[in-house]
Amino acid sequence: MSDKIKVAVIAAGGRSKYVVSNLLRDSERNVEIVSVYDPDKEVAKDALDQWQSPATKICDSYDEAINFPGVTWVMVFSPNAYHCEHILAAFEAGKHVFTEKPLATSIEDCVKIRNA
Repeated sequence: MSDKIKVAVIAAGGRSKYVVSNLLRDSERNVEIVSVYDPDKEVAKDALDQWQSPATKICDSYDEAINFPGVTWVMVFSPNAYHCEHILAAFEAGKHVFTEKPLATSIEDCVKIRNA
């Protein structure tokens, strides 16, 4: 790959740390985590240490992380009840999205996501 895929990570807890670590390894670091949002900044700092990603911007909101310059992909690891909100924000910003399951917590939210 000549260009790195620039990613925003929404929520930086245990599952996020595991999946993103594997992604960085398996892509031979052709993926770059450029922004991260977690309501607990210490959790975000710990994830950046694990990902060996000191240049990553720790954001004050998920919108800031999603709209950070260069981001093309958003990875959503937030609690299930927030998936729809975070996915729709990323789609609205024109980003590709990876999300953990379940997609959402209601059929109505799944339909909103599909329609987006």
